[in-house]
Amino acid sequence: MAKQFKSLKKQCLKLKISSITMGIFLISNVAFAQQSRITIDAADVKNHISPLMYGSCIEDVNHEIYGGLYDQKIFGESFEEDFGGMTIAGFENFGGKWEGIGNQVTVKTDPGAKLINETAVVGDGSVEVELKFGERIEIAGLIVRVGNPDVGADNFDGYEVSLDAVKKLMVLGKHAQNWQPLTTAAVSFTPGEWNRLRVELSGNTLRLYLNDSPTPAIDYTDNNAPFLTGQVGVRTFKSDVTFRNLKIDNGGGFLTSQFLCDSYLGNGYEGFDTYGGNWEGNNKRISVKPDAGAKIVSQTPEVGDGKAEVELKFESNRDNAGLIVRVNNPSVGADSFDGYEVSVNPNTQRIILGKHRQDWKALTEASVSFTPSNWNKVRVELSGANIRIYLNSNTTPAIDYTDTSAPILTGKIGLRTWNSDVAFRNLKIESDGVLTEANFKSSVGQSGQWDIIRENNNAYFYQDDTTPFNGKYSQRIDYTGTTGKAGLINGGLNRWGIAVKSGQVFAGRVYLRSANFADKVFVALQSADGATQYAIQEISGVTSDWAKYPFTLTANATDPDARFAIWIEKPGTLWIDQAVLEGTGDERFHDLPFRADIGNAMVEEGLTYLRYGGTMVNAPEYRFKKMIGDPDLRPPYDGHWYDYSTNGFGIEEFLQFCEAAGFEAAFAINIEETATDAADMVEYLNGAISTTWGAKRAANGHPEPYNVKYIEIGNEEVIESNSTERYNHYIDRFNDLYAAMKAKDANIQFVNSAWWRPDAAIMKTIFDALNGKAAYWDLHSWTDDANAGTAVERDLIQMENLFKQWDANTTMKCVIFEENGNLHNQQRALGHATTLNAVIRHADFVLTSCQANALQPYKQNDNGWDQGQVFFTPSQVWGMPPFYAQQMASLNHLPLRVQETERGGDLDVTATRNEDGSELVLQVVNVKSTSVSSSITLNDFNPGNVAKVWSLSDGLNAENTPEEPEKIVSTETTINVEGNEIAYTFPPYSYTIIRLTGNTTKITPIKATAISVTRHGDDFVLTYPSDVTSVSIYNASGQCLAEYRLNSSGIYFLPSSHLNKGVYAFQFNSGKSTTIKSLK
Repeated sequence: MAKQFKSLKKQCLKLKISSITMGIFLISNVAFAQQSRITIDAADVKNHISPLMYGSCIEDVNHEIYGGLYDQKIFGESFEEDFGGMTIAGFENFGGKWEGIGNQVTVKTDPGAKLINETAVVGDGSVEVELKFGERIEIAGLIVRVGNPDVGADNFDGYEVSLDAVKKLMVLGKHAQNWQPLTTAAVSFTPGEWNRLRVELSGNTLRLYLNDSPTPAIDYTDNNAPFLTGQVGVRTFKSDVTFRNLKIDNGGGFLTSQFLCDSYLGNGYEGFDTYGGNWEGNNKRISVKPDAGAKIVSQTPEVGDGKAEVELKFESNRDNAGLIVRVNNPSVGADSFDGYEVSVNPNTQRIILGKHRQDWKALTEASVSFTPSNWNKVRVELSGANIRIYLNSNTTPAIDYTDTSAPILTGKIGLRTWNSDVAFRNLKIESDGVLTEANFKSSVGQSGQWDIIRENNNAYFYQDDTTPFNGKYSQRIDYTGTTGKAGLINGGLNRWGIAVKSGQVFAGRVYLRSANFADKVFVALQSADGATQYAIQEISGVTSDWAKYPFTLTANATDPDARFAIWIEKPGTLWIDQAVLEGTGDERFHDLPFRADIGNAMVEEGLTYLRYGGTMVNAPEYRFKKMIGDPDLRPPYDGHWYDYSTNGFGIEEFLQFCEAAGFEAAFAINIEETATDAADMVEYLNGAISTTWGAKRAANGHPEPYNVKYIEIGNEEVIESNSTERYNHYIDRFNDLYAAMKAKDANIQFVNSAWWRPDAAIMKTIFDALNGKAAYWDLHSWTDDANAGTAVERDLIQMENLFKQWDANTTMKCVIFEENGNLHNQQRALGHATTLNAVIRHADFVLTSCQANALQPYKQNDNGWDQGQVFFTPSQVWGMPPFYAQQMASLNHLPLRVQETERGGDLDVTATRNEDGSELVLQVVNVKSTSVSSSITLNDFNPGNVAKVWSLSDGLNAENTPEEPEKIVSTETTINVEGNEIAYTFPPYSYTIIRLTGNTTKITPIKATAISVTRHGDDFVLTYPSDVTSVSIYNASGQCLAEYRLNSSGIYFLPSSHLNKGVYAFQFNSGKSTTIKSLK
């Protein structure tokens, strides 16, 4: 019998057993010719895998929430957005607020605004520009050989030649509707001073120079599909920057571009003409940002003999500013007018009189004493050629001057700045004994995300900062007409339109107040041109006090490009604030204010974990207590990704979404939250209704606690530099916030967001300080590369080894809260698949891996991260290839990883099974451009005769579009299986999952106290009733090792010397039943 046992045993593999499954496995002697051989040892369990592995990340970047998931159809609800800027003659702008004059152009911080010369095309040649950074600095410079430009940080083809003012680097990168860093060089420059950036282009070689250096800082040859010709422009990335002296040489010598204002798209003022500059005014006050000579000139009256006075106050930037009088022939340009300048210089404490005849001539000046940050009154008295100038309450003129050289004797009155940030108020003009007090009433001053309805010239619009309902501004409409409409229209995010369907009901609300107005306000859904009305409602009884006016609009037609309109038709003044329009019924996700189509897509993706965080939480005004309560009262704030961010969707809305979707939730908070506010937050979210803040939660509509389990303190803290001081500050803030929150709920697990730099000594300091407090350290990975998992796995191994080196007993583990990249195509899907395989192999150390970002509006990318799994337009939602990779993995989750070996094919393979070993899943990634044939051997698993196969494959650049939303999707098929050898060919650039179900024999144990299996020396001693006729021995995977006939004596000795260590099951068989005994 021993020989028989030994013979059968040779057919079995040596196993490390951890659980028991009964079954008979068939062994097939089939030979394969293959490039790859995969061996799976189903009983060799390596680690457990959390069901929370399948994560994603959302934050309000690229407007994936405000304009996407958050079902607020109106974009610009609080009327906070600035007016537009200038149109620069000969240039086309793609985003940003550009202000040009002469050879200079300025743009405020923007995530990728571009200004492109419309005519110059450069192949071989050179381009240069001078640039000077302002208050907010990051990156800015040239873009060359530009093609296919559009709004968005990376929405163009061409090269970026820029200066990084933070890291003091010269940067060369390539854009092909994405961002591809090519190289950088350390350079020395002062961001606040003028720096000349020059690029020489010759074929596929680019040489980059800074200032007067004769040696290129970068000399780079692009051998990978280079761009050889295209347009030229300037670009900012999150910087206030001024450019000047743009020179373009396309082989025929330098052409110097002038940034001349062609038309002003922003605010004009009734009765005034503006000539350059960014003027913002209401009622008696107007201000202007620093500008080299911006003017605003009253259209009436003409002043010969008379007076003019104004009060002015200087802000941060101070050079000089004041009145201009007897003005004629004005145009854009510092000296482009005839007249006199009366200005004060806060730096030199001088008052200045000068004369302009399309030039500048100093006449005289005088010393004065004044405080620039206070209001100071400048008054001018004009009598023939005599000019007397007074400051503040002085009765003696500071200047008394008679112009005897061709004096200018009549003209208009205006205001002017010379490189000063200055505010003016109470402009008064006296001519022929008639006093006129200026009122700066904006004629086209609608908020930046709204457009106007003005059917005659008697309607005036401006942002009013006097008594807004919420935020800094409300929208004011003054209407003196008696026929026609005066109002505003909103087309949603990027003016892409509001999608409506016939019969669809929209619920809205708007806050209104009025003055001298006794008629109706109209709200409507219309076609994009306003010619067709889809729904309309009248609002009556608007008073002088702010009040909420709800409305309902039911569309009578289907239109993916509709607009919302609000207007009046009778005279009066109307203020508008906080306008909201949302879907109803099935358009809402679980009756919450979220788009159902987007929410359902995220559920269909198979997400199990969702993180709400990212750089948005680092904005100084990002605070939890501003995100709760009535959303209409939550203040807008200066967000990181959008200057006019809303708190309509905050942490509480995120938790409500996760609760409805069935996702485990994690969110990040700003590290500068106070400990008290953080403690109150935890009590609000998790506390009983009997607590102070738990009661507030209940009052806000959610009596049950949210049971938050994961909170991240900060996001990518100290990412910008390896600063010991800043890392120590983070440790202090973590400990302060941790102690406060942990005291409120000891079950919360906290995540450390210090930027991981494994080679930096400070990492151990952070670990030691947070060990035992932080349950996880957040590691962010770059996963654009198809084989990204290789680098991720290297980082995970290094991180875990360092943790154990620093403390062998630590419980701190890792979360990957951001898999980042610039892509959303098949290559990115493979990057996620290889990352998942890497994480599965280390799942005892990693809780989850979250793809960034969960969502992205189609063609909306105003930063470098052109990524997302679920894409959407106002009317459509679809998945990109990474969506399907995640869906495949989540659908086939099993909790135990088992040993896998792959040889010969460079395939990335993991294998998992369930607890009882009845199911086995193989995840295989082929990043090659060719298919790979493989022979798969299954040890200790007896498959059924059919396996399910999911596959996702296509070219690396393949992605889905609104026109072809399912061009690339995962396919599900079946294959026939015979025995434990499987032949399968993995397509090129593919992610494949094979799911097998075991062909098992189920064994039902019965109670049989007379049966036992014991050890005696090298033998098993089997005792059994006399009706037992045979015994079968199984290993823990259900594989039958041997079967013996038993005699009727009731005792049998079975040699054990040939069994490995493990768990075995002995099946005793009688004619009527079976009994199982196990022995380890």
